[in-house]
Amino acid sequence: MSKNKLFESLEILDIGSKGQSIAKSKDGIVLMVKNGVPGDIVDIKTYRKKKNYFLGNIINYRAYSKHRVEPKCAHFGLCGGCKLQNVSYDFQTKLKENKIKHSLNKLFQNINIEPILKCKDQFNYRNKLEFSFTDNKWLTSDEIKNDDQKIDRRGIGFHKSGMWDKIVDIEKCYLQKNPSNKIRLELKEFAKKNNISFYNARLRKGLLRSITIRNSSLNQFMVLIQFFEDNKKDIELIMSFKKIKFKCFGDERGSLVALESNKDIPFDIKRVYYIFSSKDGLSRGFHAHRNLKQVAVCLNGSCRFVLDDGKQKTSMLLNNPLEGIMIQDLIWREMYDFSPDCVLLVLADQYYDEGDYIRDFEEFKKFHK
Repeated sequence: MSKNKLFESLEILDIGSKGQSIAKSKDGIVLMVKNGVPGDIVDIKTYRKKKNYFLGNIINYRAYSKHRVEPKCAHFGLCGGCKLQNVSYDFQTKLKENKIKHSLNKLFQNINIEPILKCKDQFNYRNKLEFSFTDNKWLTSDEIKNDDQKIDRRGIGFHKSGMWDKIVDIEKCYLQKNPSNKIRLELKEFAKKNNISFYNARLRKGLLRSITIRNSSLNQFMVLIQFFEDNKKDIELIMSFKKIKFKCFGDERGSLVALESNKDIPFDIKRVYYIFSSKDGLSRGFHAHRNLKQVAVCLNGSCRFVLDDGKQKTSMLLNNPLEGIMIQDLIWREMYDFSPDCVLLVLADQYYDEGDYIRDFEEFKKFHK
């Protein structure tokens, strides 16, 4: 049978494990397509023959399924992040429940499977997302048609489904709650403004490779940036973007900054200390913590931090009382280049506990194996 064949008025019957829509012809031929919802009546043109089924494209919808809904995300169908946004949430859970029952019934007899517990919110449920940078983003059909406009190919987002080297530039993602979108978009604009290179997967070059954003049930966020090249100047510039910015209140009398727990500082403050009159040429720190988060602020003068997460070291300059750096647990830190007038303030989410310190670097590295 030819791989190019037209099938008319077929019903989409099910969704496959990878999000493909499944249809079957009257003579038993199985077809796998994209963007179909069970209950749709469609015309399909095949383009590839596999051992047990055909791959095809829907070229016409004769009737839409009652389970079909309008996808919330503008990128649905392009990026590989979501597969079922065009299916109502109630029917999504029913489809998944049926697949679980089908799989388990192959292994066990007379098994009782409870219904799937639904989320209160079908969106913003992820607590970790990784986005990839690219200097050669996937172009939409509208962008391709617009010959009059020079297109900036730099972007950050998810891989296009089935393509390892193409990234769909994401404007708004509904998988993780804010400020996830805000962090990603502001970093993209910051990197563009400062002409920092984005990664090219085919050429294997470019500084910015990926960003991972994690959030906890306490609404705390961690941002991890992966660099492909050792460009210390641009890495330090990017790390300055990661600094926490504090709001300043001031008039002709002077300036004031207020720091509040779980607002300006992303945790409950349980301990505050400050370092001053540091000796010239001496370094401090040389430790990590097992379970302690800190924010460091240079109130006066300047100093440098070296932060090591077990994979890469990052140097950061602190010289602005309106900025702080967040130091997570299991991060090795060293402080040096203290100016004579440096006053370094540190806020911590736990009380002092000597047992929480990791003072041996070799022991620290064992935590990251």
